[in-house]
Amino acid sequence: MTNSAYDPSKDGAKMGFADAMSYGDYLHIDGLLALQHCQSDAHDELLFIIQHQTSELWMKLAIHELGAARLALEAGETAHMFKMLARVSRIFEQLNNAWDVLRTMTPADYTRFRASLGKSSGFQSWQYRMIEFILGNRNTNMLGPHAHVPEVHARLQAELARPSFYDDVVTHLFRTLYGTTKTPPAPQLTSPHQAQDEIRAAWEIAERHHLHKPVMEQPQYNMLERKRVESEYRRLYDDIGLGTTIWSPLASGLLTGKYLEGVPSDSRAALPGYGWLASRLTDEASLDVVRGLAPIADSLGCTLAQLALAWCTKNPHVSTVI
Repeated sequence: MTNSAYDPSKDGAKMGFADAMSYGDYLHIDGLLALQHCQSDAHDELLFIIQHQTSELWMKLAIHELGAARLALEAGETAHMFKMLARVSRIFEQLNNAWDVLRTMTPADYTRFRASLGKSSGFQSWQYRMIEFILGNRNTNMLGPHAHVPEVHARLQAELARPSFYDDVVTHLFRTLYGTTKTPPAPQLTSPHQAQDEIRAAWEIAERHHLHKPVMEQPQYNMLERKRVESEYRRLYDDIGLGTTIWSPLASGLLTGKYLEGVPSDSRAALPGYGWLASRLTDEASLDVVRGLAPIADSLGCTLAQLALAWCTKNPHVSTVI
C-alpha cells in the first residue's frame, strides 16, 4: 500500500510531447475549441452553438459514409454497403439523442439570445440538405438558401444531377430480381419522391425470397399535408409492414399560429429568396384551418403546436416525428 500518486510513465506511457504529435495536435483541439463565438451574454448560447456544431460534424460523417455505401453498391459489395449504412443509422441515433441535452434549455432561455442569431436557422444547413438529396427527398426550392455560396450551391446541384442513393438501391433491387427482363423506374432527379407500384411489387418479391427490403418511408405529414401518408401508402402498412418517419409536423411553423398576423420579421420566410415559403405560410385557406384549431387547443388545455404534434403521433402508422 502506498500513498504516492500513480505515475503512468512507470508503465511505459509517454508523458512528454515536445518532440512528438500529441492528442491535441492530431485533432487540432485548440482550433476546434476556438470556433464557438457567442453573440450574446446568455449562458445557454454556448450549449446551442455546440449542439449545432457537433450535429454538423456528425452530418459530415454521415455524408462520408453514404458516399462509401454508394461506391460499395456500385461494386456489388452489398455486405460492405450494409456496414456503412449501419454506421449511418447509428449516426442518426446520435443526432436524435443529442437533442436530450438541448431540451434542458427552456423556451425562455432560448429567447434570451434568439435575436442575436438574426435570420440564421438550422433550416439553412447545406449538409442536412445534401443528406436529403442523397437519400431521395428532393426539392429544388431548397437550393435557395445556398445560392450565395457558389461552391455549396454547385455541390447540391451536382447531387441533383445524379440518381439518388434510393434510386440506386431500387435499380439494384430490380436487377437482382428481374435481371434484364424488367426496366427499373426512371430516377426522380429533381422532384419530390413519388410512390410507384412497380417498387411495391419488387418489395413483395423480396419478401417472398427472404431478401432485404425497404421498411420505412420519410414523407411530409401534418394536418395540412395528408395525402401520401393516409392514401398513397395506405395499403403498404399491412401488406409489407411499412413504417413512416414523418417530417414537418408543424407545417413549417404554420400550425403553431405564429403566422396568423403575417410573417414575423425574424422568420426564415422573411429572408430574400423565400417568397415561395412566405406564400404558403400566408395562404388564407390554411390560416382558416389554424384559426379553427385554436378553440380546440384551448379546450384541451394545450398549445396549437402541441395539438399538431399529438395529432401526428396519434396515427398508428407514424413511427417517428421529426
